[in-house]
Amino acid sequence: MSTSAQKDEPCLAIVGRSIAGLTLARHLREGGYDSSILSFESEKCEPYDRPPLSKELFGNYFHPLAEEGYGSLEDIGARQIDETVTHIESITSTFTSAFTRTEAENSSLTTKIETSAYHSYTAEDAAYTSGILDASTRTNPRWRLTTAEGHTFEIHTLVLATGTRPHATIPGARVLYSASDAETLRSQIGKGSCVHIVGAGWIGMELASQCANVGAHVEVWEASPHILGRSFAGAVTDIWQPFLRKAGVKLHLATPYPGGLNCDVLVQATGASPTFPLPSHLGIRSARGAVAVDVWGRILADATPLTHSSPICQAIFPGLYAIGDCADTLLPTGTWNEGGHWMSALHGAARTATHLLGTESSLRFLEAPEIFSTQFGHEIGFVGTVEPHARIEREETEDSLILRWFTGHTLRGLLAVDAPRALARARKVLRSPLPNQEV
Repeated sequence: MSTSAQKDEPCLAIVGRSIAGLTLARHLREGGYDSSILSFESEKCEPYDRPPLSKELFGNYFHPLAEEGYGSLEDIGARQIDETVTHIESITSTFTSAFTRTEAENSSLTTKIETSAYHSYTAEDAAYTSGILDASTRTNPRWRLTTAEGHTFEIHTLVLATGTRPHATIPGARVLYSASDAETLRSQIGKGSCVHIVGAGWIGMELASQCANVGAHVEVWEASPHILGRSFAGAVTDIWQPFLRKAGVKLHLATPYPGGLNCDVLVQATGASPTFPLPSHLGIRSARGAVAVDVWGRILADATPLTHSSPICQAIFPGLYAIGDCADTLLPTGTWNEGGHWMSALHGAARTATHLLGTESSLRFLEAPEIFSTQFGHEIGFVGTVEPHARIEREETEDSLILRWFTGHTLRGLLAVDAPRALARARKVLRSPLPNQEV
């Protein structure tokens, strides 16, 4: 079945009801966009905050974003379609250079893309480069969506806000991603329960803490030799081990889960991967598998250095964006600003909204990647990145602990355990000015 209403009126679709998707919809309405917004999500409920699912599993874990002050899709006037988008295809089959026609002609991108597809970003072309939701430019559909339920939608502007999905490869294991997952685990775990957790990452540690707090017998298996190894490459294992011992959690490092063990609940917490219904030939991917976008959230078709010393030339798909956990930002310098955290979702959505509306953004910085966690009685935050061969400085008091990562004299990352002021200072130091890039 084809839905043709979108051919007759301007339409924007947001796939995924994440904090990023809701924030974008709210900013668009506040900025004066009054046409149709479609919101696709197979989970039939209003957007809610996912971090509390693991941080507050046995408490008030369900936090609707409307109650947190982020607005609701109903109040925004978005049409909620409770279906899963499984396929996206281009109707126009064109894309555009984010730099000038001259630069495009001189770059190796022209071997892949017809030069005529590039667009020179001049003042006269402002309606094309920014503010594409202006009524005069949004009448023709560019993208066709197909859902698992067999419906198709043709829309002008498409924004992916689909987040990540947890790895689910162990037979019989549960995962924690949705509110229904949390409710199932709550119903099966209590005092005296035997809980096996596979994975000593952030979710695994939060789950171990929560389950131990209610009196469950908890064991954690981690195939690598480290706790939080993907984040810290072994630098924090000695910090976390006493947390687990004090909570009565048994830890098996450098030990894959053997299977065949008796337990009441088996949970897989071995990480998550970005997910989006985008064919592999559309766009490029970051190292973690996220879709690559520019600072305005536009999905990049390609990115090739113009010369060894100049910025990269970024080619975009008109009317195709990604925000939140499913996207990583590729800067003109060729460096990445990784998504997958709360602040990048909020700020990325705000930047995309200003680009779509053609208004000036009040945001002047790219926030550094940030993680916050509550576990084993501690408030934990990390901001920045852990670079290979970085120098680590440790500051410890009776009540707090701070690790700092440096390359030379430059701070690259900071871990704060019960040290919120240090985290707030580092957050300001580690943010970077937005590139001086045409919109």
